[in-house]
Amino acid sequence: MRTSLIPFGRDWLPGRTEDPFASFRREMDRVFEDTLGRSAFFGGGRGGDLTPSLDVAETDEAVTVTVELPGVDEKDMELTLERGLLTIKGEKKAETDTEGSGRRVVERSYGRFTRSLSLPSEIEPDRAEARFDKGILTVTLPKPAAAKADHRRIEIKTAA
Repeated sequence: MRTSLIPFGRDWLPGRTEDPFASFRREMDRVFEDTLGRSAFFGGGRGGDLTPSLDVAETDEAVTVTVELPGVDEKDMELTLERGLLTIKGEKKAETDTEGSGRRVVERSYGRFTRSLSLPSEIEPDRAEARFDKGILTVTLPKPAAAKADHRRIEIKTAA
């Protein structure tokens, strides 16, 4: 339960309808999340939405998407490709049970995530492949031969 630190209630400043400490707390949370990432995905112990990190790399042959999914089981993921939009959905469920010295500790963490991204170029959906190894999902989306032929270097000439 959160309690306000303002001794005179929420409306103690004229024209202020929001607790200034709550506003400051939200801004600090945003700064830490932007700097350090969202800790909930890495076992923060609270439920809710998660945001896994991902990298996208493009070569002449394919687009490769790499997603970090620690603690997520392969059976708890869904991967779809529709009209150039790759969507990765999943759920993390973890439970540890420790007993000893006359006590028992049970910790649970859970959360759902959905990441969707528009692919940067045409791909061949029938040749798409996905691998999941040690918490890393790698999705390889090959490009059609026609997309490879469209790339050409243009020489730059100096003005005379």
